[in-house]
Amino acid sequence: MTYNVYKEVIKSNVNPAMWCTEPISVAYATSALKKYIDNISDIENLNIQVNWELYKNAIWVYIPNSQWEKWLEIAAALGIIGGNYEGKLEVLKDITASDIEKAKEMVKKRIVNIAINKEEKELFIEANAHLKNGENVSSTIRNTHTNLINIISRDKEIPLYNIQYDETVNDQNYYEEILKNSSINELIEMAKAIDENDIEYIKKWIEMNLAMANKEVEYKGVWASLDALTKKWLLTDDIIGKIKILTTRATDARMSWINMPVMSSGGSWNQWIISILVPYLYGKNVPLEITGESIDERIIYESIAFSHLLNSYVKCFTGKLSAMCWCAVAAGLWATGAIAYQRTDRNIETITNAINNLISDIAWILCDWAKLWCANKINTAVECSIVSALKAIEWYHVTSNDWIIGKTAEESIKNLWKITKIGMSKMNNSVLTIMDEKI
Repeated sequence: MTYNVYKEVIKSNVNPAMWCTEPISVAYATSALKKYIDNISDIENLNIQVNWELYKNAIWVYIPNSQWEKWLEIAAALGIIGGNYEGKLEVLKDITASDIEKAKEMVKKRIVNIAINKEEKELFIEANAHLKNGENVSSTIRNTHTNLINIISRDKEIPLYNIQYDETVNDQNYYEEILKNSSINELIEMAKAIDENDIEYIKKWIEMNLAMANKEVEYKGVWASLDALTKKWLLTDDIIGKIKILTTRATDARMSWINMPVMSSGGSWNQWIISILVPYLYGKNVPLEITGESIDERIIYESIAFSHLLNSYVKCFTGKLSAMCWCAVAAGLWATGAIAYQRTDRNIETITNAINNLISDIAWILCDWAKLWCANKINTAVECSIVSALKAIEWYHVTSNDWIIGKTAEESIKNLWKITKIGMSKMNNSVLTIMDEKI
């Protein structure tokens, strides 16, 4: 069987998800322990270690189905009390009122403890349940939000690995090595080669995320302010404005815990709404300027596949979490590449210029934890992703003489990695210090 990188990317990264993925991944880690514990009351301590960036992202986010509770302690307790391990990123979908009360009681008794592991630089979760009889049960997640690599019960390790599309490959991160050494042009060729099964799956992504975008939202957040300003003619009522309202409405719905799944990629749904809906909505609603014809639907689906490949390509360098706001910067990068892909017949030069335009415009946006107002940054990213592509199509673009822009898109993306992993290495500490002063 030929190793298909695109299919492996999909299998390893795309999952239906409900709510913010950082606390959900902690709940997923603790839910994996349930079958190895006879009775929850046997737990003396539930100790969770996470890396800095996961802690920062999750510290003030509301936990789904918890009656607007915050903190990772509640997420961990809910996971082990009523979480459905098989649900992965939908692990808390079926939480009951009784589960919530039990979780609150567990937290109140200080059975659940959260600590930051300063040695772990990438996404990391370790959940350890210490039982009253002296035994321990633990699970570990690394690199991605659902990559549960082992469970240790009664001193016996039970290894777990992601299943490869190509079963002859034993290294679970093999596709990442291929992507890391690929060019943007090779990613374009991968997107061009998607088959009908891939297209049907992409249609499901679109359907799920559009459903959230069209959901009635009680919380009147960013989308409502954009809508009100548009109706007053203070913002333009054009296609970009309409896409901004739809995408921020979906983000507001998701962050205010609407109880329905959406499709996520790389552990994030906020990122994936931009990556899917922006190229889809723009491609479906704006005809080609030269001919006035609608874009062929296959090209739109290819562009979304390309967006997803760009997603995984960027994360190979930067990791899944960052001090930079990936919901704006990285997702905007993927969307602008997708729009340039579909509107220029996959022209590599225009795609490169679009990506470079986007990086030069919004690479300064930092991540200061997950919250209801994440939609503000989504709003910015949506407009910049579309405009960056349109500028590139009109041959207005930054050059390698400008800021951190490289001679190629690949070089610019690697420069982003240098900024996030080296230049912004102390950013999380600064953000957490400010947040701690507010508690």
